[in-house]
Amino acid sequence: MSNSASSSVEVPARPWRQVDAQRWVDARPPRWLRPGLPALLLVAAAIAAVAQTPDPVCSVQAPCGEQWFDAVGTMLILPYLVSLFMLPEVAVVTAPLLIVYSAQPQEWVGGAGENISVGGIIAALGWGWGVGAARLRARRRQRVLVREAAGGLTAFAPMPADASPRQHGLIRLVAAVLMGASAAGLITSVVADDRAIDRAVRASTVRDVPVVGYSADDSTLTVRLPDGRRHTFDVNGTYRDVSTVRVLLQGRSVRLAAEPYGDHFVRQALGLGLAGLGVIAGMSALLARRRAVALAGAAVPVMRVRARQNGGMTELFAFDDTAGLRPVLRFVGHGKVHGPLGTATAYGALSEGGTVVLDRPAGPDGVRLTEVALSPIAPERPAGPAGRRDRGGSRPPRRPARREAEHDRAMEALTQEAMSRMTPAAAPVRWKAGPVARWAGVALVLIAVAVSVGAVDAHARVPLAFFWVIVLMLLNGLHRLGTWEITADAEGLRLGVLWSSKELVPWNLVGTARYSAFGELIIERGDMATEIRLGVVGSPSMERRLRRPGRAAQAAAEITAMIRDPRLRPAAPL
Repeated sequence: MSNSASSSVEVPARPWRQVDAQRWVDARPPRWLRPGLPALLLVAAAIAAVAQTPDPVCSVQAPCGEQWFDAVGTMLILPYLVSLFMLPEVAVVTAPLLIVYSAQPQEWVGGAGENISVGGIIAALGWGWGVGAARLRARRRQRVLVREAAGGLTAFAPMPADASPRQHGLIRLVAAVLMGASAAGLITSVVADDRAIDRAVRASTVRDVPVVGYSADDSTLTVRLPDGRRHTFDVNGTYRDVSTVRVLLQGRSVRLAAEPYGDHFVRQALGLGLAGLGVIAGMSALLARRRAVALAGAAVPVMRVRARQNGGMTELFAFDDTAGLRPVLRFVGHGKVHGPLGTATAYGALSEGGTVVLDRPAGPDGVRLTEVALSPIAPERPAGPAGRRDRGGSRPPRRPARREAEHDRAMEALTQEAMSRMTPAAAPVRWKAGPVARWAGVALVLIAVAVSVGAVDAHARVPLAFFWVIVLMLLNGLHRLGTWEITADAEGLRLGVLWSSKELVPWNLVGTARYSAFGELIIERGDMATEIRLGVVGSPSMERRLRRPGRAAQAAAEITAMIRDPRLRPAAPL
């Protein structure tokens, strides 16, 4: 808040009438041209396309690499979604690029299901482009309506002395630098690892070895090495009807010649996703700074309005709305318009996503109060005198006990089905997250980062470290969704996540394996009466709707089958 002398001259300004304010609100695009629906369609179509994309065919002649082009195109979807809500200026530019990328002939190589999903992605991107264009057009229309309502009257905005326009977007700019540095580190680590692997490959011994097991569900390939040892690879390609593969041997290190680089998916996806979000945050910061500088450096439309503080937000009303029943817009400001509903002077060509300066007249103490918007302007759509709709008559929520009972019955049926089809395992059995869960985990982590950045920007007084602690806590939980892993061998169950040591629970100490109604995968130790929780690794409600059990549900059912019938457990190697 800035205090200016009482000698400040009252600028001439027309009142913003309710009829003009309503025209300003009605200039917004219709509901079908809002970001929510195309964003939902894009997320659903992208998940469906990833789930139905066939595995690549890897060979010695054409080994599967990091596929940077495909990864960049795929991970651009997340920053595009953020820009669709926060920065339509960027959305209208990136949507055509993503449409061209998705429409490539090599993207239409799957079956009918994948082709329909890719078509849904293209439709959602086209819809999103229309949304971005409509929002920009609506903003231009809103600025015109404000100039008309102001009657051509303009004035220079009295910017608060402690809120320089060049400080606008500073937090977003810092977040952009942090995300860019993190992205650079992750991408550099992947490239450095690939170069080190290239050097190791050139020094390796090449051998053709027999395949003794391949699981398309778990994406694993087991081979017998020349010294008689068995080795299991996590693979990305398909190896059906393959009897021998070529491996690269260097001491105790073993690599598959068709996939020498292994799996750097999480680091690659996080790096590219953070890079995209960093660009969006940086552009948003620069645009906010540009708008604030333009507001302070030129004469802008000026109107009489009413304003008040409500729950940390400043609400702005038409001048003749003396009771404050229909808010027109709201924002988070630097300084607060304290006290009840009162008159103020609004400076700026108001539009959604724009900025404004409010100047309150001098009070009994002779001091004027000035406030500048820190967050983008968010228009309100009144829904009655109180601004709320009656939502009575809604159905009561279903009882959790009934939902859990239904889930338990479904899991018991899945266990019985597993016991009827399983045969004694000749090699270790592995369960791990599938590609849909991995993409969902990465997307949730990056969305958490984006939401935290937005929250920091909207609440500038809250320390930045507080939000990053929340992000790290979310990261710790959400990464399990895409990296959980359980291996059953002759000794017992080995549980954990990728890049960490696995905890061994011997078979004689394994109590139960449960997949809860909330998506948690839990193994109970009988000796200690304790539970090992791998975290939330699935969505039972979504799996019921799709009528397709997830990998975590299959893992719990098959482990339970092994507990009940020891003959189904993997045998010790000969």
